[in-house]
Amino acid sequence: MRKEKQNKGINGLTFNNKIKIISIIFILFFIVLIGRLFNVQILNSEKFQLTAKKQIQKKEIIRPLRGIIFDRNMKPLVTNVFDISIAANPRRIKNTDSTLAIIAKVTKGDLGKYISLLSQKQDAEVLLENIKGVQDTRKFDTLKVEGINITKNPVRYYTYGSLASQILGYTDDQYKGKSGIEFTYDKELAGSTGLVIMQKDGQGNKRPFQGLFQKYPENGSNIVLTIDINIQQIVEEELQKGIKESGAKGGKVLVISVKTGEILAMSSYPTFNPNEKKGSDTSGMKNRVISDIYEPGSTYKLIAAAGSLEENLFNRNSVINTENGEYVIAKDLKIKDVHGSPSMTFEEVIINSSNVGIAKISERLGKEKFYKYSRRFGLGTFTGIEIMGENKGLLKHPSDFKTGTLQYCAMGYQLMTNVLQISMAYLSIANNGYLMKPMIVKKFISPEGQVLRKYEPLTLRQTVSEKTAKSLNEFFVGVVERGTGKSAQLERVSAAGKTGTTQILTKEGYSKSAHNGSFIGYFPSDNPSLLVAVYMDELVNTGDFYGGKVAAPVFKRISDRIIEYVGENSLYSPEFLNEDFNKLQIASKDVKINNGDDLFIVPDFTGMELRNAIEILNEKKIKYEVEGLKNEKQITEKGIKRLVVEQSIAAGIEVHEKDATIKFKIKDIKSDDNNNNVIPDVVGLSLRQAITKLSSKGFNVEIAGTGKVESIEPKAGELKPNGTKVKIIANNKN
Repeated sequence: MRKEKQNKGINGLTFNNKIKIISIIFILFFIVLIGRLFNVQILNSEKFQLTAKKQIQKKEIIRPLRGIIFDRNMKPLVTNVFDISIAANPRRIKNTDSTLAIIAKVTKGDLGKYISLLSQKQDAEVLLENIKGVQDTRKFDTLKVEGINITKNPVRYYTYGSLASQILGYTDDQYKGKSGIEFTYDKELAGSTGLVIMQKDGQGNKRPFQGLFQKYPENGSNIVLTIDINIQQIVEEELQKGIKESGAKGGKVLVISVKTGEILAMSSYPTFNPNEKKGSDTSGMKNRVISDIYEPGSTYKLIAAAGSLEENLFNRNSVINTENGEYVIAKDLKIKDVHGSPSMTFEEVIINSSNVGIAKISERLGKEKFYKYSRRFGLGTFTGIEIMGENKGLLKHPSDFKTGTLQYCAMGYQLMTNVLQISMAYLSIANNGYLMKPMIVKKFISPEGQVLRKYEPLTLRQTVSEKTAKSLNEFFVGVVERGTGKSAQLERVSAAGKTGTTQILTKEGYSKSAHNGSFIGYFPSDNPSLLVAVYMDELVNTGDFYGGKVAAPVFKRISDRIIEYVGENSLYSPEFLNEDFNKLQIASKDVKINNGDDLFIVPDFTGMELRNAIEILNEKKIKYEVEGLKNEKQITEKGIKRLVVEQSIAAGIEVHEKDATIKFKIKDIKSDDNNNNVIPDVVGLSLRQAITKLSSKGFNVEIAGTGKVESIEPKAGELKPNGTKVKIIANNKN
């Protein structure tokens, strides 16, 4: 007994007591557990549910596609391409070798590199490829396998590179417009983002979470500009050539339709390529045609001349005392002519660009009326162009005039204007005295093809009578035929215009070695259709700096090439550059073009599956015919993929939904043949357009010749594997 008690003392508690203690501990643990569950499920239920959701759910913003920007002939100037990232999660890939082999085949990447990347990180997602500027993303859909994440981010692609870049502008890394049309109409182009809730499973796979709110993205509206990209190309080529020849540091050119005020081309140099990475140098991004202001020089002589004729102070034969080319206004204020003459007629003052003569004319007109006509012609105020960044210039009020101010302003000094403002003033003379509002946007179109907003030409006011405008037009013809603008004479039609030359104002005063030269002209002079303004910047220590020597030849080359492009007869047509005229020139003969809001822009169906093409047309209730098919049951056939190889109405044409019938030619291939594509028809396109179209279909390009595409080998409509070399044969005679 004593021994048993001793054992108890040695071993501690009895067995029963141990059970009691364990039971108490268990009960306490259970109470704590219940308390924790109560805290989690009752007291802080929402908090912990939110935490759990954050771990398995993720909000993803879906970026919409920005609207396409077209030129007046529906050629896409700005489209969307995709930056594609391909990432792999080693833990989720079932068959690493075969999966990576598929990726390498699609991306044409280095299989060894992929294997090496995955072997280095077995517990984290690995970025395998980051591919930029992909136009056709369909081939990447085959990579949607377990363990592979594909991310497609839309980015902007500027079809013609630096061409028209200052008009179009660019977007930043966030897909936001930063300049030009992209910035001015960012809201319309941007659309609205979508939202989807993604759920991760235990293996990290993501999928849309059913039942939770998701917002679908709405793509942005498309914009049609007044720009003709072919004329824009002519302008930029000749501007750069003129700058190189003259030694100027920069230049500006503007082409406007006289009858409508539509801007067909607008360029300044230096320029930039919005497809390339944006650096710190932004000098080429400014649209200097509207943002830079300058002393216009002799082109401003228009104002005093127009006002004096309109006020009946002079006629064309009135004799002006030109003081043998040297006129003293006051002490230390002297006006000189390059070639002095004792007297000139009013007409000769304009033709020979006499500074003394225009100073005398302005004195007769007076400062109040000089200011009135300056404002009437739109100087010193905004033109109303639909693009941000315009500088309204500088025009002194008569109350601020001092001795000599009126005379120097009449010569184009002591005031400032931009190229667009002074060009619109001359356009009013070419347009029988009517000032137009400059246009650069024609219309907005929804992603579905509906016209949302349309702009019409707008006459702002009459600057002078038709009689005065006619007289000035005759003077400007004289400038080109026998005056300071002889270098502007055209090959096939008569032109009218005015030269301008200014000394550049520096801190030390007006420079004797640095000048600006300009020429503003229009043609045909008997019934003007187009105005072309040329401005050459900073001619420093150059032999020739007069506008008639450096700017007028550029005007000539641009104008002659435009006439060759549009055709001489078209210049005299009352429909010249009207919207319907342009469409009828390129539309299929069996399509009736109507005005209205139910217009449809025909897509490029070539290479598309027939059933998808018909789906699009059925949505718009547009009639179609398919060569070789008798009924709708033949649209699809088991084991066969029917591809469109030809369409009767070209892509980009606007048609009225009720009147159009689109005819298709098709080609059948086996449905499992995904590596082949139909060669598109590019005959008649420029090399740049042809290369873009062929490359987007997966073909390699070989070029022979220059100019427009004359033929291709293999022929359009043939089915060829991706990567096939297509030879383009071009001829610049087309």
